[in-house]
Parts: sequence; C-alpha cells; structure tokens
Amino acid sequence: MAVRVKALGTAGELIRGHSDARAHFAQYIPPKSLTSTTAPTDENIIARVISLALNSKIPKEQRAALYTIQSYLFSNNEVQRAIASTAAPTPNDEISLGRQLVKAWLDWETGDEWKTVAALNVFYYLLDGNLSVKETLLKIPAHYATTGPSQHVDDSLFSHLIAFAFKAIQTQVSHQIQIAFLKVLAQWLDDCDAALKYFLHSTQNLNMVGCLICFQTHTKLIDMVSSNATNIQVSGIACIIVGECLQVKGCVTNNRP
Repeated sequence: MAVRVKALGTAGELIRGHSDARAHFAQYIPPKSLTSTTAPTDENIIARVISLALNSKIPKEQRAALYTIQSYLFSNNEVQRAIASTAAPTPNDEISLGRQLVKAWLDWETGDEWKTVAALNVFYYLLDGNLSVKETLLKIPAHYATTGPSQHVDDSLFSHLIAFAFKAIQTQVSHQIQIAFLKVLAQWLDDCDAALKYFLHSTQNLNMVGCLICFQTHTKLIDMVSSNATNIQVSGIACIIVGECLQVKGCVTNNRP
C-alpha cells in the first residue's frame, strides 16, 4: 500500500500542468492483477484511480488518489468536459465516470461518508476553472425521467446540490460532508452567471448562507470557534458564497441605465 501511495503522489507531480505527460498517463491500461479483480480489463488508469478514490478506506491511499485526479484535471479543459458529458442519467442507468461521481453524492444519506466526500472532491475538480462544464452540468437532471420533464419539479443536479448542502448542515452530519458540499457549491457559483442567477432566484438560499455566517445573532466569535456544533470552515465557505453573490449583484446594478 505504501508503494502505491508513493506512486500515486509521484504520478500526480509528473502530470500536473504537463499535457504530454497527461496524455501518456491516460493511455495506460493497468494490469487487472494490480487492482480490483472485478474491474474491467480494458479500464484505463483514470477510471481505475477514480474508483480507488471512491472506494478506498485507507486515508493516505484515498488522498493520494484524489491528488492524482486533481493533477490530471488541472487546466485540462477537454477532459473535464468529456467526463462532465457522461454525468447525465440513462434509461439503463449505465455507470460512466461522470455518472459514477454523481450517484455517489446523490446517495449521500444512505451511502458511505468516505465515498461521498471523495466524489464531491472529484466533482469539484471537474468544475474548477471551467465555465463550459458548469453551464453544461446546470442542464443535467439528477434522475432519468420516464414520463417526460415536469414543469413543477426541479430535478437538476444543481438544485439537488443546493438542497443537500443545506440539509447536511441542518441535520449536523459529518463536517467533512458539510464542507465538501459547500465547496462544490462555491466553485459552481464562481464566475458562472447562470448558476448565480439560479441560486439568487430563491431568497431562502441567500438567507440560509447568511445564517451559516452568523450562526446565532448574539454568538461571540470565541464561542463559535470553540463550539462542537459549529465549524469555522463552514462559515468561511459561506462568506465566499455571499461574496460571489454580491459581485454579481454589483455588476447587474452597475449595468443598469
């Protein structure tokens, strides 16, 4: 295991920001004997590392796999778009790379915490710095509609992400899940006017984020930091989200005649 962790970290360093190294890395088909016995023999190294990140129960191994994925997707716009394009549900519920990530965090309430956090981290890497991916994923539903889209039910991935982020905090689940959901939300909103407009359409969303910053009207900072029921990171990400919303509002106001 220690050798694999070191190898993953080294691979991440070698491919980060290097297009030729990324291309060679992505073409490698690892021997089946070196990984899961149930994995397809033609599964490429990227799919195998993502599977490792989602399913490993060894913290060092999972972190190393996530770092390799982050390095591979860093400024890799074409691959980000390619994986994002496979996030849509299908009639047969085929498990593509994108769909595998989506299902892992859609099932967060009944699924495994490690898998949920890892899937959200990889989803964050997909969104990072790629406006095209953010806009594409806004149009993708969470579930396959057998009777056609409903005009009254919003089943978009983005609507579920918002709802899950707030529910995770309200139900006081693991801080790691809370932080992971909020990080993805903040990244999706960053420089994406379509996502910001959707988010701001409901005043409840901004009110909820405000509550995360304030916690309670008379809570002192020292109490907030020391309380086991709160987390300063949650508050910090909420501040980023509010800042993103204020920037867009300012732009709209300044452009008005």
